[in-house]
Amino acid sequence: MLFNEYPTNTWIDCEFIDHETGEIFFVELRKEENETPDHFIARCQEIADDNFDDAKFIRLVEQEEAEILGYDTY
Repeated sequence: MLFNEYPTNTWIDCEFIDHETGEIFFVELRKEENETPDHFIARCQEIADDNFDDAKFIRLVEQEEAEILGYDTY
């Protein structure tokens, strides 16, 4: 599903990798009203940067897929 098709308040995950540790993880947030994909990713990046030194965004992931993959979620 495309980001703009998700309703407001839907939980969406951003998948990241920390290049320093090699850890793959998610940041999960609710989509805000009229939010763009770039703004959403930027909000997730802030949380990733608070927890890791070299976190790089990989992709958007539906919450259900993130749960199946089972990586740590922030």
